[in-house]
Amino acid sequence: MTCEEDVTLGQRDGVTVHLPLDILNQVDGDGFDWQVAGLREDLAIALLKSLPKATRRNFVPTPDHARSALASVDPDSGHLTDELAHALAELTGVRIPPDEWDWARVPDHLRITFRVEGAGGEVVGEGKDLPAIQNQLAPQVRQTMQRAAASVERRGLQQWTFGDLPATFEQRVGNRMIHGFPAVVDHGDSVAVEVLASQHERDAATRLGVRRLLLLNTTAPWKRVLALLTNAQRLTLGRNPHGSVPDLLQDCLAAAVDSIVAEQPGGQVLGSVEFDETLRIVRSQVVARIMDVIDLVEPLLARSREIELALAAMTSPVMAPARQDMQSQLRSLIYPGFVADTGLA
Repeated sequence: MTCEEDVTLGQRDGVTVHLPLDILNQVDGDGFDWQVAGLREDLAIALLKSLPKATRRNFVPTPDHARSALASVDPDSGHLTDELAHALAELTGVRIPPDEWDWARVPDHLRITFRVEGAGGEVVGEGKDLPAIQNQLAPQVRQTMQRAAASVERRGLQQWTFGDLPATFEQRVGNRMIHGFPAVVDHGDSVAVEVLASQHERDAATRLGVRRLLLLNTTAPWKRVLALLTNAQRLTLGRNPHGSVPDLLQDCLAAAVDSIVAEQPGGQVLGSVEFDETLRIVRSQVVARIMDVIDLVEPLLARSREIELALAAMTSPVMAPARQDMQSQLRSLIYPGFVADTGLA
């Protein structure tokens, strides 16, 4: 439990953790699975009862085994089920596979409820699954972040004119500290500096934002690339899911730029000096790198075409489900944007 959460205990509903919306991005689930001390024994018993019968019968009577296991575990050491499994293995010699614990069979009053509240105390989200609530309320968290970070966010940028990207953003709002992560965000014909809710979001967005800024400052070298393609390559590249060869080549260009960025110190670009150096390398090496990408993409498209023809020949009604399944698998591998999504590596 990593923030100033407020906890209430109801007779029927169990424990409820009250979380302010504007710090929801700062909360992780570590520790919540241990419940409060007063309900921990009941929770351990319920978890043991959730095990498959073949495993559960090794721990009868259940309450006694639950109490004995709890007596030797440390709530600060890891997840509750991991610690229970270790303690029970020490006591009985029987090991419990991690996937056999079934939280869905634990009564609701023994599972913590997360209640997210807005600035006025109104409930904006509630449930037992913290990650699901955070995902559901991500747009609202983003809005609160935008308000707090209005002084540092910038839009409509086509050059790296905003200095080094800070690792974190902090702003006190009332009696709470808002934490966020500045990112370079792709907006198609420009980029923006925005403060996002998590480091993972920041890293993912900035990778695409830096790529966009590099592309905006690089003249696509299609004349030179097309001159290097053989007729066989042109024919194969024409059979793509993108709709046109230029769209496929843009996908290859994005993958090429990404690969150059990945070779920079730390594998990312977070400052103006780093950006300028990376842009210099992109401009000087991008043609060769695009050809490296095309050399890998061409046989993939050729093989994809072979598979499409083979599947089209499977006309038997009996084979229809298998054909549809394989077509779906192929579309999940070869699709518009697959080159940059997959990456050169």
